[in-house]
Amino acid sequence: MNCGSQFVENEIRETEAVEPGARILSFEGRDLRDSLPIAPSEADKDERYDLICVDNLAVDNLVEKIRNGRARHLLAELFSALSPGGRLLVGGPAEAEEEQLAHLTVRIPEREIAGQVIVRDQSGAGIFLELYKRAA
Repeated sequence: MNCGSQFVENEIRETEAVEPGARILSFEGRDLRDSLPIAPSEADKDERYDLICVDNLAVDNLVEKIRNGRARHLLAELFSALSPGGRLLVGGPAEAEEEQLAHLTVRIPEREIAGQVIVRDQSGAGIFLELYKRAA
């Protein structure tokens, strides 16, 4: 699975190694605004995923996406598709500010979030918001 980012590719490999048969959904290099609605071929409403990756969040439209709520809405939708204990990984370019990425979670109920972290990849090419869904 090529996600356009070495960091995301490593996360996918590690998830598959730790949890063989893990359900993984990856939006390979697609901008968040292009991901709504999720195509039926990519996600089943009844299906739950252990890892969902959204890579390549375009910084030029990030502020507008936050203002109009589309990115927050998408993240909430994707987060709801996670299995208990699953992870949502959202990546953006290095220029994105940590506060901008963290603000994307406002539509997700806090009681459902087990934790979140913002990580910069080692190459310096991207920044990632990683959200953990509370286990049942």
